[in-house]
Amino acid sequence: MALKEQVPNIYSVGLQNVGSYMVSGQPFLARPGIPADGEVVVKFPYVTKSITVRIPSAPNTALGFLANGGNTMRMWTNGGLTPFGNTQSDFTFSNWIKAPAFTHNQQPFRLTASQGAGFGSNSGQLNYQFRNTNKIRFGLKGGPTGDFTLTNPNDWHHYMITQLTGNVHIYIDGVHKYTTAKTNIAEMDDLNLPPNISAAFRPTAVHDEITFWTTGMTNAQTDALYNGGEWIDPNGHSKAASLEAWWTMGDGPNDIPNRIHDVADTDQVLVLESTADAYKTFETGPFTAAATGKLRIHMLGTGSLPNGANIYNNFHYYELSGYNTYITLPMKTTELYLSAGIAAVTCEVLAELTNIPTGRMYALTGSGIDE
Repeated sequence: MALKEQVPNIYSVGLQNVGSYMVSGQPFLARPGIPADGEVVVKFPYVTKSITVRIPSAPNTALGFLANGGNTMRMWTNGGLTPFGNTQSDFTFSNWIKAPAFTHNQQPFRLTASQGAGFGSNSGQLNYQFRNTNKIRFGLKGGPTGDFTLTNPNDWHHYMITQLTGNVHIYIDGVHKYTTAKTNIAEMDDLNLPPNISAAFRPTAVHDEITFWTTGMTNAQTDALYNGGEWIDPNGHSKAASLEAWWTMGDGPNDIPNRIHDVADTDQVLVLESTADAYKTFETGPFTAAATGKLRIHMLGTGSLPNGANIYNNFHYYELSGYNTYITLPMKTTELYLSAGIAAVTCEVLAELTNIPTGRMYALTGSGIDE
């Protein structure tokens, strides 16, 4: 007797008419980071029932200092940083500053040696100095830089100094502003916020997201760190292995107004001394605007052939822009593609899963996907 061909079960359950035992599944949560102009795919272990994608709020607490009061505060790292400067290895220093009381000759921040020894611009450190009402200059060992005009001087701005091979470069808001020979700065190992002892040193500025790296950065790496003015986790930067210090200025779980813990090195603490604790405050940080990066959500990869180019060209995607924005998609799928614009974006993907194996899922095609 010949063996009969196996007949498929005609009562096999499909995706359109499954019972409740198949639909009731488990939750799924992912928090992917998408690099600028990059794309990631989220693969689900089972077919989804519903998906919510959200851009969460950025960690956004900053350390503020009020102008009035006596010898109110000073901050330093006690020589905790790897020595950097003209005879040392390359480095990068980056921070955000807001100066709500922008006045002549104030020095809200300095990089120093020996806990701040030497305050003049020729004394072996680098300082930021506000000039008049809308300009900033940097004091170097070889003399001050020129004055750089700031748009919206009382708003948040990103400042970055990087020593790369033989030169030191200064960037403001991601734009290259100045280059000098590394011999025009001296060896340093401290961060310092001057005490409120004179008009020149009055610390009216608010500070956030201070990072120090034991490497220099190119223009492209600088762009990635500035990230279009959006918040970025520096551990996702291409130079993350060289990140020595990261002070989030109030976002860390152990931060209090007079001790700010280093997220990258928990043994390194910024110490603030004050005769009046009321003059140290936590304030809102710089990351409140709509997301520059814009998160795109699509069902096909942009590199997929033959129709991946349709994703952007034909707007085959949903778009989120702004912190705390989200979208819920009641859909069946086994994967989701996420892409970013000019800035890196961190998002959350929360899915309700069925118990349907991914091999049972049909290919998603049609208008808005690959046509």
